Parts: sequence; structure tokens; C-alpha cells
Amino acid sequence: MTAVKLEDARRVISAAEKRAREIGQPMNIAVADEGGNIVAHVRMDNASIGSIDISMKKAYTSRAFDIETKELANHSQSGGEFFGIHVSNNGKIMIFAGGIPLKLDGKVVGAIGVSVVPAIKIKTSLRPVPPRSNPGGRTALQERRTNLCRITTLALTSASLTGTPD
Repeated sequence: MTAVKLEDARRVISAAEKRAREIGQPMNIAVADEGGNIVAHVRMDNASIGSIDISMKKAYTSRAFDIETKELANHSQSGGEFFGIHVSNNGKIMIFAGGIPLKLDGKVVGAIGVSVVPAIKIKTSLRPVPPRSNPGGRTALQERRTNLCRITTLALTSASLTGTPD
């Protein structure tokens, strides 16, 4: 019996949609159960069709490893302990930020994955942040991706599963 029911997934998606509307960024939002199976998915109007699969894979990956995909990405760089993990599981592993485990009473019971327009589209509308306000040398695109993880986290704080959320 899965802890993430359709009703739960809808609440999580609703919270993520609300946050996406607040920032004016249409998204694909997927919620997976404890087995990594998709319970629900929403493609908001004008969200990229190329990101549908990505959002689902982020949810699966986050549940499969019980880790935020952003963290898995950090550990999967050249020389890292998970280098090459993205080619495992028949290509189902996604190491972009945007996948976060869902917990109930301290136990991971599922995950959410969010994805937006392709990076190429974002790059055409964003410019690098000037060095004086960007000490780490990150581009606006990287900043945007980081903010998407925060969006997901904010969405999850306003939508909880039945029980005590972590």
C-alpha cells in the first residue's frame, strides 16, 4: 500500500502550480509514490513538452535514491562517488536540480519532480550576472535553476501529506 495517494499528489501539485504562477514560470510537475511510480503529472499551459519526461525522471530519481536530485548532481561530477550514475537504470536517472523526496513521519514515501522550459530557451532570454554582483561566476541560467529547487521546496512546505511532514 502506497503512502502517496492521488489526493496527496494533487495537493502537492496544486502548491507547486501556485508558486509557479506567482513567479510567472509554467512548469511540468510530477509526483511519484514510494516505488518511484508516477501518481500524477501536470503540464501547465505553455510549459515545455520536452520537460514532461524530465520532471517524471526527476521524481523517480529522487525517490530511487532518497536524495534531492540537486545533491545527486553534486556527487555525480567527474571524480565523485556517483560519477556516471545518470546512465544507469536504462536512462531513467536525471541529475538536474528539481527532484525532492516527500517524507511522512520521517520516512521517504515518494518524490516530486519539477521541470521548466529547455535551457536553450532560457539562455536566449537571460544574460550572465555582472561579476561584481556575482562573486561565484555563476550565470543567470544557473541562478534560475537554483531558484527552481527553492520553488519546489516552498511548494512542498505549503502542501503536506496526511501525517506529520518533515
